[in-house]
Amino acid sequence: MGKGAYGVVWRVQGKKTGELYALKKVLGPLQNSSDAERTFREIQILKTCNHENIISLVDIMKGDNDSDIYLVFEYIETDLHAVIRSGILEDIHKQYIETDLHAVIR
Repeated sequence: MGKGAYGVVWRVQGKKTGELYALKKVLGPLQNSSDAERTFREIQILKTCNHENIISLVDIMKGDNDSDIYLVFEYIETDLHAVIRSGILEDIHKQYIETDLHAVIR
């Protein structure tokens, strides 16, 4: 699905349910103390987020090598960044998004 500075994300399917998820492999989560702190902080924030407009963290898994961390999220077809880049938003859509963003940060 994508790659960023701190991770790679794949679309995966649950073996038991067949449900789709977004699986993020955190890159270098424990390489040094600042990376470990960043990873811990991200997980703590994600665990406390409970809003209809923020994807939910479903599970946290460690890799077989004990140094990789995987975050499992609910899956959505697209993301806000992709929609904005597409250039299809009209003013009414932008107002709706702005209202939702304000609600999230309150």
